[in-house]
Amino acid sequence: TSFHVTCAHAAGVIMEPDDWPYVVSITCHRHQSRSSSAVSYRTASISLGQTVISKHKNLRYYSSKVTQITSQMFYEVMFDDGSFSNDTYPEDIVSRDCVNLGPPEVGEAVQVKWPDGLFYGAKYLGSNISYMYQVEFEDGSQVLAKREDVYTLDEDLPKKVKLSTNYEMIFTQSKQDTGGKGCPHESCLFISSDMICHR
Repeated sequence: TSFHVTCAHAAGVIMEPDDWPYVVSITCHRHQSRSSSAVSYRTASISLGQTVISKHKNLRYYSSKVTQITSQMFYEVMFDDGSFSNDTYPEDIVSRDCVNLGPPEVGEAVQVKWPDGLFYGAKYLGSNISYMYQVEFEDGSQVLAKREDVYTLDEDLPKKVKLSTNYEMIFTQSKQDTGGKGCPHESCLFISSDMICHR
């Protein structure tokens, strides 16, 4: 179904600020139940020592253990060009000493220092607390992950996450099936108990 923006708003279509490059997230009535289940994974609690599935530096998802949990206050701002940020550090608001004085009033015009070193005009919308999870993988490597990159074992995994974890399970099983003697080339694929070498 297509709507003009004002018609969609009048019809009750849910529109929320989103991350660049998708400035607005729009949810139609038929998919509200799916989106609400997708959001629920962000609110499920995670505890220290819990086994989770999280994104590794290689962008694949693996089983890991939570070794540390930290929280960070972020400010939400709408820039003058219409773009939105929900992860602006309080110290990046340069028109006010937010660290000592607290946040600006909602709707107040502020100047934000961006990572490119430039200053941009924006409007303060509010704040949120984001939790960061230090996770340790079986290979001993550690990553500091955002909540959206961490899944508990009880949560439904998106298709991309299932593929990554299934590939790793196949890879691990195949190395066991070959007596731990795998191909030394990192680009080789292990399928079932057969190893396919590209070289």
